Amino acid sequence: MSRRELSIFGFAIAASLTALLPGSDWMTQTAEALPSLSLPDPKIEDVYRGNWNNTLQPCQVPSVTSPDTSPAPNVEPLRPWKVDVSGHYPGWYPGVDVKHLAAAYLACEKNLPLVLRAWELTKNRYLLNDGSVRPMTFHTNPHNIVPETTVDGSIVYYPLRLTASIDFILLGDMIFRFSQDKGWLADNIAAMRLAATFLEGWIDDEGLLHSDSYDLDQVYRAIDGVAQASAYLAFKKLADLEGVLNYEPGRLWAKSNSLRLSQGANQHFWSDELGYYSEHLIYNNVANSNRLGSARRFSSETDPNHQASKAIDGVVGIGIDAFGVGTGEAGSHEWVTRGETVGAWICVELKEPTRIDKIILVNRTDPDAQPGERFASGILEFSDGSPRVDVRFNGLKVSRAVVPFSSREVTWVKFTGTEMQGNGGQSSGLAEFLIMPAGNHFITVNHGMTDTNLAMVAFDVAEESQRERVWEYFKANEQSFYEVDGLRAPTWIAEKAEIYGPHDLNRRAPYKDCVAMARIWRYDALMRRRMRDGEGLYR
Repeated sequence: MSRRELSIFGFAIAASLTALLPGSDWMTQTAEALPSLSLPDPKIEDVYRGNWNNTLQPCQVPSVTSPDTSPAPNVEPLRPWKVDVSGHYPGWYPGVDVKHLAAAYLACEKNLPLVLRAWELTKNRYLLNDGSVRPMTFHTNPHNIVPETTVDGSIVYYPLRLTASIDFILLGDMIFRFSQDKGWLADNIAAMRLAATFLEGWIDDEGLLHSDSYDLDQVYRAIDGVAQASAYLAFKKLADLEGVLNYEPGRLWAKSNSLRLSQGANQHFWSDELGYYSEHLIYNNVANSNRLGSARRFSSETDPNHQASKAIDGVVGIGIDAFGVGTGEAGSHEWVTRGETVGAWICVELKEPTRIDKIILVNRTDPDAQPGERFASGILEFSDGSPRVDVRFNGLKVSRAVVPFSSREVTWVKFTGTEMQGNGGQSSGLAEFLIMPAGNHFITVNHGMTDTNLAMVAFDVAEESQRERVWEYFKANEQSFYEVDGLRAPTWIAEKAEIYGPHDLNRRAPYKDCVAMARIWRYDALMRRRMRDGEGLYR
């Protein structure tokens, strides 16, 4: 086979994953009408057709239940397809399932109406008023997150928190690129803008997306590199869609956010020393009670379950304890005052003088908390007598204030609330109070080269010199991504997956997400496409 044939083949495979082209046979329902592929290996064409015959077609759910039907706690009656043929997964993941399965149905079956049913279901039932999208079918959860805990119980995190919002935008782009229906785009762009506005609220002043694990729920990642790259792609696609509609303000806004994310990635994730991007970042929070912080001075506290120390315990503590993973009752990891709103205060003391230049405050997250119990603004005061700093919280359900300021050396920081977000309730407080050392805001985490690098190259976040170095390292260590301790798989999540420990993995199914599960293979395939590695795709 010639190199040209291999390159064409590589492009065809990668294109089937995401670059879906317009087609006229959207209603096709027969295997005979599937596109005729000219591939160098007939076995791969058999797989392509078998994917439709054996998986996509049997998973369709033809009957449409009334939209008034209330979903069971983890079953979605209106979904147009099952997640798998056996029905092992009764639930519905409005981000992951919809995007990946829609890609498959459009690529193989060309079934746009089926995909549009999934879009409407996601938009009408799972897109929340603030632009967040529920990550999975737990209708008893008032938030857009479900908590998880690491094997050793040391970390509570919220996987998939931003996955569905990112994927919702990418799904809308996918549908338009397939259909080229400007009328549909004009009718649905507002929903994509809403999801994008929610994402923008999680981008900090350094261009980093505070995401938690993206498209993974068993591996803990804080500021996830794959989420960073995927959100960049989502904003870039949204900018293109705004251009189709000739809406210049929207195009410039989306483009500016994509630029912020790419700059943040290349400034904070990239390591010249390693020659690749770090896997994820963690806020270097010295206020945590297991580091330098203590909270012995405060205006009041309600009870032992809501002490001031809960504001520095490292746990935001929102959502339900769906799997019994140990997070406890929603809102039990936050400081709550006794009947105070404006004027409530808390002081975090540090065990030693520390130079700082950034603080992050997280409002109360208990789903029963009222707008009048969440701060809209406040002030920070410092032990060194330096000028106080004003604080403004955003209006997200998980409301935060990211507050940078000029560097100063302090032994304590005091926050006082000056305005609430609305009316109702009488007990304010904070879920978390983070303090970052000057010029050292993040701890980088690596398990060798990881899928973060595959995504950074695939989605064109990496600059040319970085792209070449990632590719050189990947090719030199390629076998490490397909075999770990003698176990072969189609792309592991990391070059050194065997060094993931109990503080990295979820206690319910450790190592499950360390192998491909298609999504990581997808980044692999798209990176090879970007690097014109048809031969590697064929292998």
